[in-house]
Amino acid sequence: MHLHFFDWLIVIVSFVAFAAIAAWSGKQTKSVSGFLVSGRCAGRYLLTIAAGMVWIDAINIIGMFELYFVGGFPAMSWGLIIQPPLAVIMAVSGWAVYRYRETRAMTVPQYLEMRYSRGVRITAGIVSWVAGMINFGIFPAVSAHFVICFCGLPGTFALAGLTLPTFPLLMIAMMAVTLLFVFHGGHITVLVMDFCQGLFINVAAVVLVLLIGFTWLNWNEVIEILNQAPPDASLLDPSRTSEVKDFNLWYFVISTIGMFYNRLSNFQGQAFDASARTPHEGRMGNVLALIRWQTLCLFFMVMVLAAQVALKHPAHASLGQSIQAWLDVLEKEHGAAVRGQMTVSTALAFILPVGGKGLLLAIMIAAMISSKSAFIHSFGSIFVQDVVMPFRKTHPEPARQLRWLRLSMLGVTFFAVLFGCFYRQTESILMYFALSSTLWLGGSGAVLIGGLYWKKGNTTGAYAAMTVGGVFGLGGFALMQGWKTWYGVPPQLSIAGHSLELNPQWWLFITMLVSTATYAGVSLLTRRGASFDLDRLLHRGAHRDGAARFEDEPQISLWKRMCGVTPEFTPSDRRTVYAFFGWVFAWFGACIVMIVLSLSGKIGNADWAGFWKIYLIALFGLMVFTTVWLGMGGIRDLKTMFRLLKEGQRDSSDDGTVPSGGTVVSASAVTPDKAIDPI
Repeated sequence: MHLHFFDWLIVIVSFVAFAAIAAWSGKQTKSVSGFLVSGRCAGRYLLTIAAGMVWIDAINIIGMFELYFVGGFPAMSWGLIIQPPLAVIMAVSGWAVYRYRETRAMTVPQYLEMRYSRGVRITAGIVSWVAGMINFGIFPAVSAHFVICFCGLPGTFALAGLTLPTFPLLMIAMMAVTLLFVFHGGHITVLVMDFCQGLFINVAAVVLVLLIGFTWLNWNEVIEILNQAPPDASLLDPSRTSEVKDFNLWYFVISTIGMFYNRLSNFQGQAFDASARTPHEGRMGNVLALIRWQTLCLFFMVMVLAAQVALKHPAHASLGQSIQAWLDVLEKEHGAAVRGQMTVSTALAFILPVGGKGLLLAIMIAAMISSKSAFIHSFGSIFVQDVVMPFRKTHPEPARQLRWLRLSMLGVTFFAVLFGCFYRQTESILMYFALSSTLWLGGSGAVLIGGLYWKKGNTTGAYAAMTVGGVFGLGGFALMQGWKTWYGVPPQLSIAGHSLELNPQWWLFITMLVSTATYAGVSLLTRRGASFDLDRLLHRGAHRDGAARFEDEPQISLWKRMCGVTPEFTPSDRRTVYAFFGWVFAWFGACIVMIVLSLSGKIGNADWAGFWKIYLIALFGLMVFTTVWLGMGGIRDLKTMFRLLKEGQRDSSDDGTVPSGGTVVSASAVTPDKAIDPI
């Protein structure tokens, strides 16, 4: 065992605290809308931390470790400096999310029925559920691998005279605990749990960054290791990464495009988008979530740098040999892909002091529970709400519908455990995500975004785009899995005379392009009659209910419209947004200047090392500030949510079905904001 008694004590105390919170919050669920979307009572700070936990499972943390270990600081530059200007504009403008919240749908497929037809809803529900389950299938396995490696658990153990395998039983235990957390209280429990665990992770990350920084990392040793990288696979200079495999410039360019295209397609976060008190609260939650994500990436990078030094620096040769020996055993039992995933985690188990190991394990367990609970809730809900219920002609009793939802979540859990037991992963985590998601993500973005912003899109175009996406997704899975076996080399793609390896990220991009063209072309060719009435779908104009807070066409400056700032933004909101714009564009500009100077030969690795040191220090300051600020705001939002849930009147018809009129009238406890988004 790598862990001390004090480490286990930290893990046990934190787990018991989370279990108590889950048991208490589950008692607040009184209706279907509460079970599915927390009664639409969540504020921005609560959403910022809770919704962010959907993307911070142990598998995502390990995926980020893998990304930064291979890509180094250039990977951080693309993800934290080059992408954010576009990401913050998208978040402030409320791209897709604002309009989706205006529809008042509980699930994205429900919105598709309102926009297109019931058949489109059922098709989307089935395709997204299948793709989501394949995507989710490796979560339990990767989490179990982490716990085994980090804690030094044996491959088998003896119990009652039997020799039992550790790996499958650990998966079963983790998934059973997660299911129990979400089973009773639904999304209210998910929301409260994810907030509490997210706040804990923020605080623990600050402590671990300080601990690693003061007890282990020597900046000179870090730079010595990073300087050993080949010239065109630099771990310091973003302009010299042409030989980096997978996680190079093209990976992040395609990720940026997908960020816009698939904003609503990742259904594991749909309940959080629908649970905002108002569209504007949801929009601000997305803005603040970008700030929080940037600070958490500091934690990922510091852990990776510590592992790099331990594994590669001559001053720690004996330690590096011990880590490699453990990884050799892991590779022999589970394969090279698992070895790559667990490299950083295994190294941290050897270098973190007593207390630090327990804190990191507690972080990972909190992340496992938070993200898996959101997945179980989301895909359990999709199967009932969007595959089963659309076939029914009558509304089920709320108690029966809740029972179906819980049984569906049990089925999701069972499938994930079986998949983890039998599937042998051969690629990196992020590449697997790109590959498994193409089945749904490739075609869904055109249908979802087009339905919200293009009134000429129609049902035939939606079917065509999803069909193309599904066919390309299945074809890509077969291509990526079989090409190297058939021909001995990876599939290649030629662009402007340059040959590129056709990895899952490229295949996803190609699928997105073809599906978008299919949606637009088929919609125009089969168009009949008047265009779709978007105002009715979004409850705007003549279809508003209640007094509007703002005019439909607010007179605001072009600059504010470009930034997404509307009259809904309070002075405090504007200060927050402008400060974040300043932070993002200042670092963006500095990075671009550095890249230009590097390409002209005026600076080298030493200058980049100084730049990254300053950036990490600034990011740590932001991390401490946002942990306090978002934590205090989230606690206030929790109090407000429980007050609204207690005072609000429940509408039993607000159960995720679409009435004959085609729009959702009820909005549960809170009257939705009546302002419009700027785009």
